[in-house]
Amino acid sequence: MNIWLRLTIIISAAIAIWLAYDTFPLVMRTLTKPREVAWFDFLTALAIGVLGPALAIVAIVLATAKRRPLLATIIWGLALGVYIAPLAAFAIAIAIYGF
Repeated sequence: MNIWLRLTIIISAAIAIWLAYDTFPLVMRTLTKPREVAWFDFLTALAIGVLGPALAIVAIVLATAKRRPLLATIIWGLALGVYIAPLAAFAIAIAIYGF
């Protein structure tokens, strides 16, 4: 795997983990009371607080181990997609329903 691709995967996945750490208190408050929050908030917290960091860690491990470079790139893309998906859904909801 190209060194620049590996460095890009490692740095951006580390940023994704840092973003999850930054929002950890809010995510845990949302996940501990799933019946008191809207379903969109719960799914967003689950994706950003659990799924995103897990995928980022797997991408870092695969990139540093120099094994399965295509799989590392795909998982890295999924980890970044987890952070973009709630914003895209919010933008689509605003486009459909307006403010």
